[in-house]
Formats: sequence, structure tokens, C-alpha cells
Amino acid sequence: MTQHNLPNQSPGKILIADDDHLNKEIIKTYLKNYSAEIFTASDGEEAIRLAGQIPGLDLILMDISMPLINGLIACSEIKKAHPDITIIIDTAFSSNEDFARIKASGCDDHIIKPYTKENFLNLIRKHLDINALEDN
Repeated sequence: MTQHNLPNQSPGKILIADDDHLNKEIIKTYLKNYSAEIFTASDGEEAIRLAGQIPGLDLILMDISMPLINGLIACSEIKKAHPDITIIIDTAFSSNEDFARIKASGCDDHIIKPYTKENFLNLIRKHLDINALEDN
């Protein structure tokens, strides 16, 4: 688990669950000027474990294609135990069948890759009240 704190803030807590290191770094870059405490997981099993260990976790950004346990199964398991945690599925899959599977997982929202920083931040702000530390 990696934790990234921003000083002097009352942050929202976000878990990025993605096995792709570059994707995690891009998302952290998008969030760097916001009052968010960032945690990371590299597989669905770790995401499930961390969802139960991080007090006050607000939001999980979950990739679908991950090792050990995929993001849709992890989402379903987390929602059973922690229904108040917002989960956004982050995926490149975009067929009607994929959307049906995403919805069935119990997630709160989804975003299709590739996405712009603006679209990403608008979606995060829709679900979590995070404040900019400075203009981006």
C-alpha cells in the first residue's frame, strides 16, 4: 500500500485499485492539487483488504482487469461489506455487455479510458467533495 498525504488539509480518502503503475501515476497526477489522501492497490484482493482497513475511505477508483480478483468481483465484495464507499469503475471496456456487467457489480459510476483530466476530475467531484489547493 502506498499513501500520499497533502499537508494541512482535511482530505477525502481515495483508493486507486489498478495493476498498471502508469495508470496509477496518471491518476495521482490528476489529483495532486486536490485535498485528497491517496492510497493504492495493485490487485482486487488487495483492494478488498484495504477497503476494510482504511478508516473513513470515501471512494475507490477500480480497474476491471486486475490479477487475483478482477475489479467487478472486488467491487461486489466491497459493496457487500461497505455499502457507503463510493466505487467508480475505470475501464477501457465499452460494449453494452460490459456496461451491464459494470452495473451488476454494484458500482456507483464508471469512466471509460481514455479520458481527459477535466472529465476525470468532474466525475470525482460529483462523488467526493475535494477542494483544489491551487489552480491547476
